[in-house]
Formats: sequence, structure tokens, C-alpha cells
Amino acid sequence: VAAAFTSFIDQPGVPFVSIDVQCGAGKPTLLVTQQRYLPLGSTASAAQTWGIPLSVRYSDNGTIREEKGIVTGNTAQFELKQAQSCPAWVMPNAHGTGYYRFALAPKYQQALSGAFAQLDEREQRVYADSVTAAYGAGKLTPSEFIKTLPQFASASVRQTVTAGMGSLGWMDDNLLKTEAERTAFRKHAADIYRPRLQQLGMTPKDGEPDDDRLLRATLIGVFANFFKDPAVRADMNKQGRAVLGLGGDGALHADAVPKDIRGNALAVAVQEGGKEAFDAAEKHFRASQDPTIRSQLLGAMGDAQDPALAERARGLVFEQGLLRRNEIFPVVGGQAGEEKTRPALRQWVDTHFSELEAKLAPAGAALVGLYSAGMCSNDDATALQARFEDRMKNIEGGPLELKQTVEGIRLCAAQKDARKDAPPTFAAK
Repeated sequence: VAAAFTSFIDQPGVPFVSIDVQCGAGKPTLLVTQQRYLPLGSTASAAQTWGIPLSVRYSDNGTIREEKGIVTGNTAQFELKQAQSCPAWVMPNAHGTGYYRFALAPKYQQALSGAFAQLDEREQRVYADSVTAAYGAGKLTPSEFIKTLPQFASASVRQTVTAGMGSLGWMDDNLLKTEAERTAFRKHAADIYRPRLQQLGMTPKDGEPDDDRLLRATLIGVFANFFKDPAVRADMNKQGRAVLGLGGDGALHADAVPKDIRGNALAVAVQEGGKEAFDAAEKHFRASQDPTIRSQLLGAMGDAQDPALAERARGLVFEQGLLRRNEIFPVVGGQAGEEKTRPALRQWVDTHFSELEAKLAPAGAALVGLYSAGMCSNDDATALQARFEDRMKNIEGGPLELKQTVEGIRLCAAQKDARKDAPPTFAAK
């Protein structure tokens, strides 16, 4: 046990455990292979092993059994001593207590997917994490990964429901070539999560769990800002205009919308309302001292898609005494998330780098991430290194931030190259 414990302390990384099931003469046996988990494109060595406390649950002719043991070495055999038959399915991380990711042989991966409803909440969560990790490691194609998402969306735990959403955004950015493809992709993706949003409803309920409240806010944000769902955007626009007092008395009505979704409502209202809504948001921002309201209003102005309004939002950063240091990223961060606003944002960061770094100190190293948002090629990585290497030398945490950002761009490039001939598709209904 001591050796197993120290194997997790004395080396970096997370174990990635591959499992097949051998049935025949004698007891069923798990064939276990382990290595370090690495995302596709990583240049680190996967040749690491741990002493892994393996805990498995499995279905033995309708009876659910659980067994535990420690596995070591690159390969190992784990006998299911209690089993009376070949298991129908195997959950390699019983109750989600183990610190490892896993992948099963295709037959048993499919069987575990079919038993998803029989897994407890923690098992569903680690299953979703392992599937997402397998996709990140190149073990699943985009389409194979997408097939798992409806199952996750049906889970009761928020983190399981949202597992994989970030990968959908990455596919949208990097694997689709035309706006028509993106529109169709977002529509199909929205259909996966729409039943869950309809179940939760658009407004909070008295006494509901915090998880439901947080999940609703996340889903509304995704539907409004990524899927561009017309119905959700119309609802958010109406609510955001009510907060801004547009079409009414012109006063700020912060309580017109629940705090959890107010930021999304304001962002949509400014995007849809153009200069009129932006002017109202700026007026209310200048009059408010409430940090939450200020941040949400800044975020809404920063999310403006109109180039002139986006420029106005960036201009707020340099108005003497207007913004607190922690308010700089809220007003420009949204521009990093949209392809159409990134070029002007990059030029602005490049032009005003020294001034921005001074305003953000000691957090100026984060500017490299703001500049590089959306970059996903080796040429991008090389150019970023050349542009920022000297600038980051004397900034606290700067060299490490630049190194990690460049590595992230190269990983993105490797993922994109590996999947260029595997466009994401959705299963026919």
C-alpha cells in the first residue's frame, strides 16, 4: 500500500487505464493496461505506471458485485473472484473514488453506456470524464463522442450534464468550414440539451437545489451565446431590456431578472439593441458601485459584436479612474470568444501592451492568453512565441504563461490535424 501511495506522489500525471474482459475457463478476468494520460499531440512520455487501487462494480447475471485490489506494472490481470458468469458490464471506477481515467474494450464500452442509468451519480460523472478524456486522447472520433452526449444530458448532476460542451465549441471553431455547417451543427447540438432546459424552465423555482439553478444559468448561456437559439435569445433580450429600462423609464431595474441569468440577458440585449442598448448599459455602469452589476454590465458591453461598439468597450479601459483592475478582463474578454472580434482585439493588445500590463500588474501575464484566443496552428504558436518572448521575460509568471500557451496552441493544432478527415456528425433521429 505504501508503494502504491508514493507512486502518486513521486511522479506527475494521471493514470489512464485500458481494460478488456477475458471470459472462458476459470473466473472472468480483467486485462488491465496502464500508462500516463496524455492528450492527442502531447510530446510528453506516456511510459509511467502507478500502484492503482482499482475498485470495480459489475453485473453478474443480474447481480451487482463489487471487488477491489491494487494493480501494478504496464499490464496486469484482475480476477473477478465473486463472479459466477461473464459480466454483462463493468464499471472500472466503482463509486468514482479512484484517481484514474479509463477506457474499456469497444464491446464493454458499449455495454457500460447501456448501463448508464444503473450507475450512481459519481460513477456517471467519472464515466463522462473518462469518455471526454478518451476523445481528447484521440481514442474516439468527433462523431463517436457526440453520440455519448445525450446520455450525459440526462444525468442528475450538473457537471455530468455539461461534460463535453467545451469540445462542441472546439469542433465548431476548428472542424467546420462554412457558416452553413456551423448553423446546422449548433441546431443539432441544441437538440441534445433542449429537453433538459425545458425540464428546468427559464426561471428559478422556490426551494430548488443550487445545482439546478447553476445548470439553468449554464444552459441559458450556451443556448443564447453558442447555439444562438432564437427563442432563448428573444427571451433574454426581453429580460435584458427590462433591466436596462429600455422601452420604459430608462432606469436600471437590476431585480427585474434573477441574478444568475442577468448577465446573459444583458449581453443579448446589448447585442440585439445596438447603440441604444450599449448607451444604456454604459450609463448604468457609470452610476453603479455594485461589483456584480458593474461586472455584468461590462461583460454585456464587451460582448457587443458591432465593431464600433466593441471599440468603445475597449476604450473604457483607458479612461482614468473608471475601471477597477479586476474589471479590465470582463470588458474585453468576451471579444476573445468570437472570431469576428478577435483580430481587432489582438491589434489592440499588441498596440497597448505596455499600458495594459501596467494596469493589470502583477497579472499582466494573462495578456498572452487574451491575444492568442482562437489560435490553433503551429504557425500561430511560432508567431506568438516570437512576438511575446521578450515582452514576457520580466513579467511575473510571464515565461511560464507563454510556454504553456504555446504548448496549448500546438496541442490544438495536433488535434485539428488528426481530425481533419473526421467531421462531426449527429446520429439520425
